[in-house]
Amino acid sequence: METIHQPDKPYTKIPVTLLTGFLGAGKTTLLNRILKEEHGEKIAVIVNEFGQVGIDGELIVARDESMIELNNGCLCCTVRVDLIDTLTRLAKAKLGLEGEAKKDFDRVAIETTGLADPLPLIQTFLLDEVVATCYELDAIVTVVDGKHIEKQLSYLPLAAEQIALADILILNKCDLLSTEEKEKIRQRIKSLNHEAKILEAVQSDVPLGELFGKNSFQHLSEDFLHGDDHEHEHHLDGINSVVLRSTKPIEIDALYQWLGEVIEKCGPDLLRYKGIVYSTEWEEKRGVLQGVHTLYTVQPDRDWRPGEPRETKLVFIGRNLDEEWINEGFASLT
Repeated sequence: METIHQPDKPYTKIPVTLLTGFLGAGKTTLLNRILKEEHGEKIAVIVNEFGQVGIDGELIVARDESMIELNNGCLCCTVRVDLIDTLTRLAKAKLGLEGEAKKDFDRVAIETTGLADPLPLIQTFLLDEVVATCYELDAIVTVVDGKHIEKQLSYLPLAAEQIALADILILNKCDLLSTEEKEKIRQRIKSLNHEAKILEAVQSDVPLGELFGKNSFQHLSEDFLHGDDHEHEHHLDGINSVVLRSTKPIEIDALYQWLGEVIEKCGPDLLRYKGIVYSTEWEEKRGVLQGVHTLYTVQPDRDWRPGEPRETKLVFIGRNLDEEWINEGFASLT
């Protein structure tokens, strides 16, 4: 396995945003904004091929066979052998290692094809040693075609999974929707993933600050943590979510055992699960659960704030999850 020898100075992991969404949703439009606008961010964007983003030659500062440097400080890279190879090369370029020309960038955005299942990509950042050492997932952003999503959900299970796995949802093409249509679609996608933040857009025009630097992959949104539970019992498109809460502290070993039982029962149908843990082991710190498919971590996070309710709140998202069985198992922990 390839390793990267880092300088002695402390290394800060490179944040990564995954951009998903079905064909025609508006991912390429969003990528063009990232690559061309003067937004003050130095972002390395990984795409499948240069041709699809149509970069204006006047914006190009330098280029080679797989990397283009733009005058707004961004980089556009194509996948060479595979994604891991490309990410390794970028990390070396940022550090100026092993003959790679040094490149200054702050974060990475990865465009997936409309037909790509984002789950294997997410697992890459958790399983591959080099990638996990150099990078951390900041957010999974799914662009939703507001005009056609209803039809897509009716016959494409992948479209529902892309929504279910997201931390941030961009409801695009809102100019083509009436107020009633837009609200109906908002409720439809919230029933698939009511924890994700929804941004409404025309031509994928959203503030980039809403997409980057929020650490959305690791943490639940404040709206979810402090809001009321609702509509998680719905089973639209085979995807449902189960929300669990308890104000009693949980023993970490018991939590590990129960999570193993959930993984064994649900198997590949378990997509995402995450939340805040109130534990007896970390008295003054809240724990954070982060899971994708069969991989998960539970780690101490920040201190509980003065007056902050100390409680466990978890969300599980998957295909046809047995809500009653999950609730009973969780209740046995407390």
